[in-house]
Amino acid sequence: MKSGYLYVLEHPSDSNLVKIGHTTRNPKEALAQHNSDYTKLTGQIVKETGRKWRLKECVSVPDPAYAKAVFWETTSLHAFRGKEDVSRMQQDEVRMCLDVAKKAGTRPPP
Repeated sequence: MKSGYLYVLEHPSDSNLVKIGHTTRNPKEALAQHNSDYTKLTGQIVKETGRKWRLKECVSVPDPAYAKAVFWETTSLHAFRGKEDVSRMQQDEVRMCLDVAKKAGTRPPP
């Protein structure tokens, strides 16, 4: 397992429109990809609005995939989240879920 980051992107058209992601790369590289890959939902939103996503928050975590799973399990929207982890969420809920995910540690063994 490789440590990395859990990040929150925010779209300037709506501060509650967020993309939750994880990466083992530099989060700015992931941001650039989301803003330029028009085959994905994040890129389609950029193309339609003419406005790019911005990096709202990024936290270092020991198990990025697990941290993202914990984030979504914590939110009230976990059953409704889209395939690409783009959703409308209130900022206080994003903050609460991010705090829980930061403390999650690593995935427990099976």
